[in-house]
Formats: sequence, structure tokens, C-alpha cells
Amino acid sequence: MKTFLPYAAALLLLASCSSDNTNKTAAVDSVIPAATDEKTQMSENALHFINDYVNNCNQNKPVGVLEWVNTSDLASDTLRAIVKKAVEEADKETGLEYDPIFNAQEYPEEGFDLEAADEANSVVYVKGKNNTKYVLKMQMIQENGVWKVGKCEMK
Repeated sequence: MKTFLPYAAALLLLASCSSDNTNKTAAVDSVIPAATDEKTQMSENALHFINDYVNNCNQNKPVGVLEWVNTSDLASDTLRAIVKKAVEEADKETGLEYDPIFNAQEYPEEGFDLEAADEANSVVYVKGKNNTKYVLKMQMIQENGVWKVGKCEMK
């Protein structure tokens, strides 16, 4: 009976634990938001991608754009190729003259909010949180059942 008590206590403890599988300390961009419909998933993934990239850029020593895109779960193969080409074609001494994700030299450091989503054309528009005139058009591509960013450009 004495050997049964620790097992019973452990079993009771496991049964009382929550089955919440969300990982609150997950690495940035490693969890793709669950969504109920295509438009919602497309929009949420676009926002998740761009705001994670903003967070990277706001860091003291950000990861380079090519490395960041290559490790992002929400960057499509198309976007990776676009960024790789931009980096390869950049001047060797001065580097990139613009950020290929923001398609600009500056960006809203506070992040982005959803402006609109066009499901028919697989496009999501995001606007700066504190600068609503800064709008990015994000072309989305579905790869392996997941909406990923295919291209970004200023609207």
C-alpha cells in the first residue's frame, strides 16, 4: 500500500493539470496562429510575421534580414528568394540601401495593425500602429496548408 500512494498522488496531480498546449515561451515566429477560416489565418499570419520582424529590427543587435527570413516559419520560399537576391545584389561596401521586408529605409517601430484583407487576391494590408499612412501590401502564398508571406511592398 505504501508504494501505491506515490503513484496515486502523481496520477491525481497529472489529472488535475490543465491540458493547455500553448507554449508561452516559444521562440519568436515558431508558433503559427490557429485560425478558424482562411481569411483570418492569412491576416493573423501576416501580422504575426511583420510584428515579429519589427521586434527583431528594434533589438540592439538584430539578426540580419536574410538570416531572419530563412528561419521564419511564416516566410515563403518566394520571399526567401527575393531577400536573398536583394542581399546578393547589394553593394559590398555599403550593403542594402533599403530593407527588403519593409521595402523602405524606415519602418513603424511600434509595429503594425491590420488594415484590410483581400482573400480573393491573397493580399493583406497592414498599417503602422502610430503612423496609419505607412501601409504595407503583403502578398500571401499558401505553402503546405499554411499562409506565408510571399512579398511585401509599400502601398
